[in-house]
Amino acid sequence: MKKPRTALKRTPFKNKARPSGIAHQSKPREGRARKKPDPNSPYQLKKADNRWSKVVREKADYKCLFCGRSGRDYNPDTGIPYVTNAHHMIPKGVSKFYRHNINNGICLCFYCHKHHEEWSPHANKTGFWKKLKKVAPVEYRWYMKRKDEVHPSVKVNYKQVASVMQDILDGKLLGEEEE
Repeated sequence: MKKPRTALKRTPFKNKARPSGIAHQSKPREGRARKKPDPNSPYQLKKADNRWSKVVREKADYKCLFCGRSGRDYNPDTGIPYVTNAHHMIPKGVSKFYRHNINNGICLCFYCHKHHEEWSPHANKTGFWKKLKKVAPVEYRWYMKRKDEVHPSVKVNYKQVASVMQDILDGKLLGEEEE
């Protein structure tokens, strides 16, 4: 003969815990081994990219290389400030080696960078290179010397790059130190 089924007896979670009443005690913060942050994480890459962009724009005093608009000027129609972007001459997806090189960047206003039919690097590449050669021959020559270079398997520490870019922004590497 089978025993009749009875309801399961459940005890509250608290009763199953250790005598202290806490189910799991964590170690104090000092005693815990800390995970070292990955210097090549997407977070560090984005941080390095943002700082590179800021360095390039500051180097150009936030002025568009093509039309001369400043990122500090306001559009008279809308009252919204003009936005400046840093543009990679050698695309960042093509070369890790030049991705964070300051000489690889030029400052363009949002309109010239994305929408201008004659010289936007994203809308008309041929027009862009013609305009760059005319307006900024030094940057154009820099690009022409390096455009076909190949740098296989370059390892980059993005945390270190972000740190160097911050030092440049703080004036430590451009000879602008305060005495």
